Amino acid sequence: MAAGIRIALKPSVQLPRIRVFAWDRNWDITGATREDESPTKFSWETIDGETDIVYLEDPYIGINYVAITGNTVVPIAEDIRSAFDCWTFEEVGLQATGSADRDAKIRGIYIGALIASRSERDRLVSTFQQLAGDLDADIRHALLVGIGYVGPDARLRHIAEELRDNDPDDEVRRDAELLLEGLGSLEQ
Repeated sequence: MAAGIRIALKPSVQLPRIRVFAWDRNWDITGATREDESPTKFSWETIDGETDIVYLEDPYIGINYVAITGNTVVPIAEDIRSAFDCWTFEEVGLQATGSADRDAKIRGIYIGALIASRSERDRLVSTFQQLAGDLDADIRHALLVGIGYVGPDARLRHIAEELRDNDPDDEVRRDAELLLEGLGSLEQ
């Protein structure tokens, strides 16, 4: 079974288009939230039952994405990327490090953490290390959220430890401590 892939969708891509896409491919719906539930989540499996696809509107980071797991991850990911406007790791890396706009940096951090493949992890870590020294506490806090989305990784854990021990902002230090506790429970 291949590792999972997450694809972040640009704002122009909404659930109705994803539902039509799934219908056209004869995917079987396996779950859906009610209209009044949050976060919005729909899930399908391929007709052969070998691969699961989950669409999620993440209210915390404000990003809609698709998570794919199973035996045919790569071709399904390629199909989705060819049909929809999706963020690339390169795009969000430039937003995180090359933009003066605070919101663009935060979006780049969140999406980069969400979609980074194992082969892109070194670049993600490097970007996060660079941004750990940003003067804006909201950027440093976004790093902690991003680290939480990636999950256990010793290099990212080190960034969180540095923020816990040395950040000038009380809230960033507190949230780094909470993140490290959560990562510790995942690593056990």
